Parts: sequence; C-alpha cells; structure tokens
Amino acid sequence: MTDKYCRPNFVLADCQSIIGTVTSLSLLCSRGKLPVFDINFASLHKCFSLCLEGNTWNGDMNLPPDHPLELVVVKRDAGWQCLQDRTKVIKTPDNLDHLPCTLIADITVVSAVNGWLNTCPIPILRQFILDVLGKPSIGIPFFSLPASKSYHHCYPGGLAAHSLETAEHTIASCRLFPEHEQWLAATCALLHDIGKVKTFTSNGRKTRLGQLIPHEQLTMEVLAEPLCTLSHNWEDGAIAIRSILDWVLNKKKERPPLPCAIAVQAADRLSAAQNNRDHLFRSQPTWAQFTSDRRPGHVSRYWRLNQVAKKLQLFPS
Repeated sequence: MTDKYCRPNFVLADCQSIIGTVTSLSLLCSRGKLPVFDINFASLHKCFSLCLEGNTWNGDMNLPPDHPLELVVVKRDAGWQCLQDRTKVIKTPDNLDHLPCTLIADITVVSAVNGWLNTCPIPILRQFILDVLGKPSIGIPFFSLPASKSYHHCYPGGLAAHSLETAEHTIASCRLFPEHEQWLAATCALLHDIGKVKTFTSNGRKTRLGQLIPHEQLTMEVLAEPLCTLSHNWEDGAIAIRSILDWVLNKKKERPPLPCAIAVQAADRLSAAQNNRDHLFRSQPTWAQFTSDRRPGHVSRYWRLNQVAKKLQLFPS
C-alpha cells in the first residue's frame, strides 16, 4: 500500500508524524509560486533537517508560529521532506515533549516537569501551565537559563530546576489546604520566576530590558494571555494566581488573602538556600561543618550536621 503523498516506492511505514518546534528556517529556492524552505525541526527526543514547500501555516515563513507543529515527514533519497497539507499548528499541547532538545540545556528537567504535571489532578491548571511553558519563546529559555548569575542555581537549566523545587516544596507544605488551593499555590511556585526569561541571558547577565525592569513585573506580563484564557473557564482560579503572585513578588508585609502564598514564598527561599549551601560545601572537606557565603548582598553562614548525627548515632542502622 502506498501513500498518495509519497513516490510509489514509499510505503506508509516510511512516513512519520512528529510534533516539535521549528528551530531555524531558510529559503532554498522557489518552485513556481511556492517557496521551498530548509527547516531544522526538533522535539525533546528527535531532530530533523527537513525540506518544506509552501506556506503551510498561513503566516510569515520567516517567523514560524510560537506553538508546536505537527508534521508528517517522509524519507526520500535527498533526506526528510514534509508532506505539505498535513502540517498543523498545535495551540494546546498535551505535554512539553515538543520543546527542542537542540536548544534545551538539560532535557531531564523538562521530563521531570512533565512527570510532575502528570500528578496534577486539576486538568485546567495543568493546561494553564502548558499554555505558558509550551510556547517555544518561553519554554526554551525557561529550561535553559540559570536562576541567578552567582547566588543559587547559577548554571544552564537552573531556572527550571529551582522553579520545580519550589513547586515541590510548596505542595509538600500545603497538605492541610484544600486540593485546589494546594495546586494553585504550586502553579504559582513553578511560574514565580517566569519573568526571568526576558531579563536574563544564558550566562546570567541582565538583558537591556532586565536592567530597566525587575523580573517580578515581567512575570505578570508573560502570564497575561494564559491568565486571560484561564479566567474564561475558571475565573476564581485566575484571580487566585494573580493574588498569590502579587503577594509573593511584591514582598508584602500584611498577611495574604490566601495563606498558601506564604508557602510559595518560603519554598522559594528554601530552594535557593538549600542549593547555595550545597554549592558552598562542595568545595569543603567532608569533615567541615560550617561554611560562609560572603558575597555582597548574600552574606550567609551555613551548618552541616551530618557528622554530628553520625557521631551521636542518632540514626541507628
């Protein structure tokens, strides 16, 4: 059995349906009125160099859509080629597997966030997070940037690692809250630093925008469109996310309208301090119990009590 889009010697098994992200695009030539493009296309686990004929998503071919694409490709003698009228834009992804492995610092963090999202019992919140992180312009830097230049999680992919830790700590400390409040808080924890995708470069330096506008203000800007979509389906949920983030990001002193916001703030500080302590002790001998971070603005002293516990046999085998 042959596919009508393939040459007669290509069977259906030679065709693959793949969901991923366009990472680069260049014009090769024109066939009649149709342009022919060379595309680099990647997902979390695969990457392809493809030939695509024509404008298949009805947009500017020099500016691919900020959404994952589903392509059907066939392997020909000259390489992989897209089947033009089977290409479609996916505006509501089911997971983050479409993010390109070629541009992600650590794909294991993407898989970890995918796994964490699968435990979320509230589909509308899971989709909200996917609407934010599923956009390549947001998801790629989120999973590739450091969380800070030199304080904590200061390595490629550190922003996502810190955000996931903050979300996990938040869930762990909110067990006594109603389930929907637990996950609203955890959602805010995961996305509390999303504004950094616009303020940081890959080496942790501030962008021009980041030198002028705090990332806390840009967080709400990044979330504006997904929040608008969420409000159509769950207005209180969208308001709750705005309220929690407003209290956390603006460091307000009065008690928050939703007490679970306190857990988000504490989880953020816990993740940063834990990573900073681990980093400082990494350069210390195993017997050392104290270490200090004396950088301007981050003066901290940490204690490691492993050996005290071992010496006193507090944890008998």
